Amino acid sequence: MIRVNVAAYVTRVSVALSCAFLMSCSSRAPVMPASSAVLNLRTVAGGDRANSAGAHWRIRYKLGVTYQGVVLGPDGDIWMCDGGFGSTLDRFPRHGPVQKYQLGYEPAQLTVGSDGAFWLTTNGSTILRVTTALKITAYPVTDFLAGGIVTGGDGNVWFVEQFHIGRITPRGQLKEYPITIGSKQFESIGETGIAWGPDGHLWFGASAYGDFIVNLDPATGAIRTVAADDISGGPVIAGPDGNIWYTNGWTRSYQTALVQLTPSGQATTYDGPQGYIQPGTPQGMIAGPDGALWFVTQHVSGSRVIGGGLVRFDIGKHRFTANASPQGYEWQWAPAFDKSSNVWMSANNQAQIFRQR
Repeated sequence: MIRVNVAAYVTRVSVALSCAFLMSCSSRAPVMPASSAVLNLRTVAGGDRANSAGAHWRIRYKLGVTYQGVVLGPDGDIWMCDGGFGSTLDRFPRHGPVQKYQLGYEPAQLTVGSDGAFWLTTNGSTILRVTTALKITAYPVTDFLAGGIVTGGDGNVWFVEQFHIGRITPRGQLKEYPITIGSKQFESIGETGIAWGPDGHLWFGASAYGDFIVNLDPATGAIRTVAADDISGGPVIAGPDGNIWYTNGWTRSYQTALVQLTPSGQATTYDGPQGYIQPGTPQGMIAGPDGALWFVTQHVSGSRVIGGGLVRFDIGKHRFTANASPQGYEWQWAPAFDKSSNVWMSANNQAQIFRQR
């Protein structure tokens, strides 16, 4: 079902999913392999598992981790942040063992900058720049890092703070834009994503006596509210169709709605498949190489989580395809495509791969 929303939205009952993060540690240890050793590859749960659609799932790594952000690195390998049980940036070579590198901070989300380096948010108030040669530079910010991070079309890195949107140049020059309209102070919504839109503005979720999608003009620092809905924190991305896309919470029937928002502010909401709910994670959705949108979910039966799930949305046909992971797979937080069009997912306690058939 499609619901077109311009000014009014259907009120929904949302279920809040909390995710506890540890406070950022203050030490700045040099980057080196964890425990001075590269950990051996572990394949868990019998390797590949096929779902009803013939797709295959695999757990690549499971050993006391809390993976959050994930990207395809400039070296062609997948990289993930382990900021819960550890404080490492983990590299998944195409061949060979997983490599874990100590950061001295608890990383959360990451992006590849225009300079070819990784830029990471941490559970605290520090932005990290990490090269593929594993040279680390730390940049303190004045606010608490609260959400997503993205490389903008201007070549700078943009990220969400509690009361600001931050910008950092490849040379490390920091600027923070307050999220205010007149005298009204906005606060970013928990785990909101952030997108560089086709208008050259930043798009993200914020709250002030109501929840909104907010637009920031980087040239002037001016912000405006664009749309309001039941936004409980989650991905906000620029789609291949020239629009902004975001997820907007859960319904009574345990499904996630997907919202298409034009730069002019017209919103169209698409109800996703029942039993697949998108958690409050800032980088839980991406535009795939096939031109479709892909977002990670928890697969539920009633109110009980029975596994993970990966949902594909065909923008042209307005069609959802839900792919349930086998039972026993952990909750999923963020996806990335590798060069073979396999989808890698960071997950609580696991790194997962979805291979299309």
